[in-house]
Amino acid sequence: MRVESRVLLSACAAALGTQPPSQLATLAVGVSDWDWVLAQAWRHGITPLVARQLARPAVASFVPPIILQKLRAQFDENALRNLMLARQLIEAVGALESAGIPAIPIKGPVLAVSAYGDLSLRQFGDLDVVVARRDFARARAALATHGFEPAMSLAPGPDAAFLGADYHIPLVSQHAGVSLELHWALARAGWGALRDERWPWRHARHVRLLGRDVTALSAEPLLVYLCAHASKHLWANIRWVCDVTAVVHSEPQLDWDVAASLARRTGADRMLALGLELARGLLGLAADTGLAPADGSVRVLARAVCEGLWIDKRRSIRDVVAFQCRVRSRPTDVIAYCLNLATAPQPTDLDAVVLPRGLRALYYLLRPIRLARKYARP
Repeated sequence: MRVESRVLLSACAAALGTQPPSQLATLAVGVSDWDWVLAQAWRHGITPLVARQLARPAVASFVPPIILQKLRAQFDENALRNLMLARQLIEAVGALESAGIPAIPIKGPVLAVSAYGDLSLRQFGDLDVVVARRDFARARAALATHGFEPAMSLAPGPDAAFLGADYHIPLVSQHAGVSLELHWALARAGWGALRDERWPWRHARHVRLLGRDVTALSAEPLLVYLCAHASKHLWANIRWVCDVTAVVHSEPQLDWDVAASLARRTGADRMLALGLELARGLLGLAADTGLAPADGSVRVLARAVCEGLWIDKRRSIRDVVAFQCRVRSRPTDVIAYCLNLATAPQPTDLDAVVLPRGLRALYYLLRPIRLARKYARP
């Protein structure tokens, strides 16, 4: 691993308390491409952590002043945007509550304050809010009064088909320049209990955000969800490994038996094991979980993730499917994932053909035909 990569990981580990800051200074001496460090920190969503650690007096003398200036500017920009997004989240949740709609924000500002202990230390770009499915239509209307409109417009037939297959819709406030994903579940089919719309509500607590209590996932289900979410995206960003490390490090009383039980019942036990393996290997997490050591299949997945971290390229559909099948421990989840991928309509399918509401079931037949045409060998 090149020294620049090690500097990024060392900065994250020092910021999260899993490694002494002195190791970062030793590594910084050997960096020859600081522009690469800057670019990769932003790509991986870890700029705030890197900026904070490289600005320490013991390290800053080894960093070119122009790089420190750029990092400071990016840190300040991120901090201001995070504050704006947190305020937007408070207002959006308030609009929902005024309409009598309970809501659970996930990731974003609530994760920054609960796991990192500082709103400015996590890099994120949008908001995510979960409501009960029965409240979804009213929630969309309530958020519309707050300026959030659907990011895509579908006719009644496609709209119904999309809502039946997916688990969230993107909303956007053009005035505020903010995107908000409105969830009624945490995942599509093939993700075990995360598809169950009741799952988040069984595992909620309160988090203090800008002087106000907001509902959030409690530590154990949050850890399981973060590992599942990162696995969905092939752990392509170091930020997701930082999230896992931050949750574990900030929750010394975390109940590992509960976390393991939730992971098993959710079908995310291998995903949880992979997240912890990456946190140990990349960031030096040393928590005594009491869980069984990662098995061979998890270690193989971890090596694959690490090998791809610094390669900025789009993964092929075959690579994605192969990873998703290997990260699942239950054959039923593998089958459900593959069936959902092959048949459940996506926005591109709905844009391609507009069917009336009464014929929306045909989208489940049209999608495999479109996929076959797209990926068939010439």
